[in-house]
Amino acid sequence: MPVLDEKVEGDIKIVHYQESPIMSTYLVAAVVGLFDYVEDHTPDGIKVRTLGLYKDYFETPYSLPKLDMIPFPDFAAGAMENYGLVTYRETALLYDDKHSAAANKQRVATVVAHELAHQWFGNLVTMEWWTQLWLNKGFATWVSYLAADGLFPEWKIWTQFLDESTEGEIDEIFDAISYPSTCQIYKKHACSNAKPKDLWAALEEESKEPVTKLMDSWTKQKAYPVVSVKLKDSKFEFEQVQFLSSGCQGGGQWAVPITLCCGSYEARKSFLLETKSKTIDTSSLFGRSISDNEPSSSWIKVNVDRAGFYRVKYDEQLSAKLRYAIESKSLSTMDRYGILDDSFALSMAGQLPLSSLLTLMGAYREEPEYTVLSNLISVSSKVARIVADADNTMLDNIKMFFINLFQYSAERIGFDPKKGESHLDALLRGELFATLAVFGHEDTLLEANKRFQAFLEDRNTHLHPPDIRRAVYVAVMKKFSSNEKVKEVEEFFCKPCEAFNRKDVKTEY
Repeated sequence: MPVLDEKVEGDIKIVHYQESPIMSTYLVAAVVGLFDYVEDHTPDGIKVRTLGLYKDYFETPYSLPKLDMIPFPDFAAGAMENYGLVTYRETALLYDDKHSAAANKQRVATVVAHELAHQWFGNLVTMEWWTQLWLNKGFATWVSYLAADGLFPEWKIWTQFLDESTEGEIDEIFDAISYPSTCQIYKKHACSNAKPKDLWAALEEESKEPVTKLMDSWTKQKAYPVVSVKLKDSKFEFEQVQFLSSGCQGGGQWAVPITLCCGSYEARKSFLLETKSKTIDTSSLFGRSISDNEPSSSWIKVNVDRAGFYRVKYDEQLSAKLRYAIESKSLSTMDRYGILDDSFALSMAGQLPLSSLLTLMGAYREEPEYTVLSNLISVSSKVARIVADADNTMLDNIKMFFINLFQYSAERIGFDPKKGESHLDALLRGELFATLAVFGHEDTLLEANKRFQAFLEDRNTHLHPPDIRRAVYVAVMKKFSSNEKVKEVEEFFCKPCEAFNRKDVKTEY
């Protein structure tokens, strides 16, 4: 808290601070030392930009007269939302536009927004007990993306939220009614504890929907379902089972919000699947009978824009039509992402053959969006590692398949940043060329080594921008061919590290 007054009595200096508000003990922090600092103020005069956004959204002002944020060189957690004194690992707070990649900038923005969201949801109102920590963290994560989107709309951050999303259907509820209902929560429970049922009650009051009934089926049992979909004799057959990555058969039953569309997002329908299985005539949903031999343009997409927290398994006929929809760019970014993500998870669980996954991945050859391509890169790397362990004789063929898969995107994006390019292109460049280097793409290895050599000769060269440095280092390590080269690299990496360019392992925060 700010200083109230100071008194010097001989060799002793006595400092009185303003009284701290009531808070949970885990939020208390004290830091002693001499620090350099930068500061700014909100319109209310409180020192620090995101606070103003949250104040307007929650209709509740930040409750303290100051907010300090401090990084530590050695901090076990990614960050911690201590009340009025947020602590961070250095790479989660500090950004240098000369040495930091676009990925570092985005991480700093989302981590800071996450911790500041906790000043309301977690600090001002705290969960009743640790068993409800998921709600505290889940809501702060969602709101951090809301803030990042407000500050940097060009990042299209909501498409990247698919990697973080764990609440599924709650996202749809928050979209429309979280604004008034969370304001209600803060006014009723400020400086005290709240339970999940308090939030469900507020959401239910605003939406006039049975939120408590829906959420109980998701929060009072473990895991989540996979919904199998078949089209047979002009009827949809839906079946839900618990999804387990081990491939084992699970139990459980959920109130699953099914959304689906046929050939167009204009033809969108929805219903609640509350039983283990259900058969529905296509004419009752879409006003016409949909046969098994419809043209490829009559694709069926379930879980539209991946709004629900469940995976979808299609029969082979529906899967083939979705591949057409992906190639023809008929599906949204979130749906293209979701189909790939579900297929990979099902393949890893032994519910889908690897050949089906590879066939699907081939449909993404000309994929334009960063979020989908980033997931495609992640999936390809995991598949390559699995193949290396299972049958090393196939590894070269798999690597060549993935190199060809990413060739179009590599030619489009190029090694050098383009004037006026988007933040997402900068993110993609680093991930894409690092992956091609790992797979042994000869053109990438040669170009990266050329750039590394230029960097050794001139540390200020424009040929070694932050976004491709990881790719360059990977390529150099792949091309060791002499003791002299090894010595060059050892000398470089033994010097003080470029802390801002490290790709830190993601941590919980």
